[in-house]
Amino acid sequence: MSFKLFKRIAVAFLVACYCFGQMIIPTNADSGDSSLFDELLAEREAGENAESESTAEPEETMIEIGDFSDVKKEDWFYPYLEYLVSKGMIKGKTPDSFEPNSSFSYAECSAVIVRYLGLEEEAVKRMYRIAERMPDMKNVWYAGYFEVMATLGLFEEYGLYEMHDGLITYINTDEANSPVVRYRFAESISESFELDSSMKAKNVYGEIGGSGREFILGGGYNRDVLSLYEAKISDYAEIPQHSRENVLKAYYNGIFNGDISGSFYPHNNLTRAEMAKVLATVSDFSLRTRLINEGYGQKVNDDMLHTDAFGVKTLDCDYWQKLLMLEAENLHVDDGNISYTSSHLFPEGYAVDVYLYEQEDDGYKLRRECTLHDGNDGGFTYEADNARVLFVMRNVKENSRPEGVVDIAVSDGSAVSIKPMIREE
Repeated sequence: MSFKLFKRIAVAFLVACYCFGQMIIPTNADSGDSSLFDELLAEREAGENAESESTAEPEETMIEIGDFSDVKKEDWFYPYLEYLVSKGMIKGKTPDSFEPNSSFSYAECSAVIVRYLGLEEEAVKRMYRIAERMPDMKNVWYAGYFEVMATLGLFEEYGLYEMHDGLITYINTDEANSPVVRYRFAESISESFELDSSMKAKNVYGEIGGSGREFILGGGYNRDVLSLYEAKISDYAEIPQHSRENVLKAYYNGIFNGDISGSFYPHNNLTRAEMAKVLATVSDFSLRTRLINEGYGQKVNDDMLHTDAFGVKTLDCDYWQKLLMLEAENLHVDDGNISYTSSHLFPEGYAVDVYLYEQEDDGYKLRRECTLHDGNDGGFTYEADNARVLFVMRNVKENSRPEGVVDIAVSDGSAVSIKPMIREE
């Protein structure tokens, strides 16, 4: 490997690590957000002194929630902020202040969404390319995030940027640094759970398509229950018509709950405290609070669980195999016609994703998918001679962690083999 190539890889790695470490980035221009990028970019262009500059490791100080003088244990957002700080996912505006009531910009929100979708590395790559083709953009630290958001179809129609052939050509920096209002952020969060893009979320199990829906509590929406949330929002009529369904979805997932009077305040600026709640609840399902509980299936007891060497409890292998193998019996193949209907054989707090991949010359392509939980009917039909169908059981209380997979192979339009995919301990 040439020194030049090694240097480029090292610089990209440093930038990725740096960006990942800042889950929420301060807005003030003198905070040093773009300085590291500027230095590394200049270093890469100049090709000089790379060894002495890039090998120096910056001293990092661990932040604790007690460091913030403006945060108290009785604050409503304290449990969410405590979780984020403990995971190293958030920083303050200064070393000793969090500024919970300060607003959040569209730029900062784009970074948060891209990061929880697992697309940080892609944003860094986009930033380099933007800086190369538009040098005046190299100090716009969020340009890469905006391009990823645009590719995902998020933050559309907000007047934040212009695109041509899938590339950012203009950013309205004034608008990008303006506060994002609550209904727009709720809208973007809900849309990020249901991506319809060639770019997929990466924070998912390798066999799954990565649509983003792993963040949905229960894996899908029960439409009858979704509509019930309208009565839970006292200022529902103030939400713009085109955004109402996405706000309801945010409530459904326990991301937003309203205040004691049931008000959502759709046009208020989002605060840093509210952002902390959203980021924490996206990351950890147990922090979500639902105003309407649907209930799930069979109650899970200790006999159904396995505890590994690290104390992590998962569904016992024999238990999930039995359930998924029974569910798989609802898949029927007749002369290339593949059909599936659900029997809802899964325990409380779990959902099942079903994916159909059709085999082509260049590999398997996702053709059908459905997500099932108690009270949520689903299924599909498809015609294919050679395909794979995956049944994935997910723990929706543990950030949608997959705990069981059954793989079904369809060959020559009729033959079907069913096997569980056992992970090695």
